[in-house]
Parts: sequence; C-alpha cells; structure tokens
Amino acid sequence: MRGNRILLGAVSIILFIAGLTNYCNVVFTGMYTRRKEFDIMKSIGMTDKQMKLMLFGEGSFYFMCVMGLLFTVGMVTLVGVKIYMENKLSYFTFHWPILSTVGVMFSLVLINVVVTHFICKKT
Repeated sequence: MRGNRILLGAVSIILFIAGLTNYCNVVFTGMYTRRKEFDIMKSIGMTDKQMKLMLFGEGSFYFMCVMGLLFTVGMVTLVGVKIYMENKLSYFTFHWPILSTVGVMFSLVLINVVVTHFICKKT
C-alpha cells in the first residue's frame, strides 16, 4: 500500500507540474501573439495601468472558469470515486483534498499575477 501511495503521489505531482507548465505556456503564447494588438491599444491612448487591469481581468476570468469547473465537475467526480472505492475496498478511507485544492488555487493566482506583471513590463 505504501508503494502504491508513493507511486500514485509521484504521478499526481508530475501531472500537476505538467498542467501548470501547459497553463503558463498557453498564457505566455497568447500574450506574445497579441503584442500587435497591445501596441494598437497603446497608440490610441490606453495607459499602462489600464493594460495591467485588462490583463489581470482576463486572467481572473480564466481562474474563475477553472475554479467553477473544479468545484462542480471535479467534486462530482471525486464523490463518485469515493463511493466506488469505498464499495470495492473495505480499508479505504477518504480525505477531502483541501490542501491540494488551496495549493492549486494559490498557484493559479500566482501565475496570473506574475504573467500580468511580466507582460506589462515587456510592452
């Protein structure tokens, strides 16, 4: 059992890191492809503060979409897995992944702030 926990924990960490890397890649690629759009907005009078607020608002929208999916579809799936595992394994004990959820939320907010700050410094 200990070996399974270590193996599945390692797989979970690898998948989490891959997901964060993918998220960062998509956000940075999106920002770089919109560089011409940002230049046009600045030429017609958009200030740096407005640009930062716009980018932070877009990142916050994505964050809220991910959290909405996590707390609807993710929780329903988690409850389904809990019920299935309790029926199959008599020794199975379920613990809500509160720390993991908070860690994911914190990392997404951190990525949003860092990417917004980085992109606004580059433009």
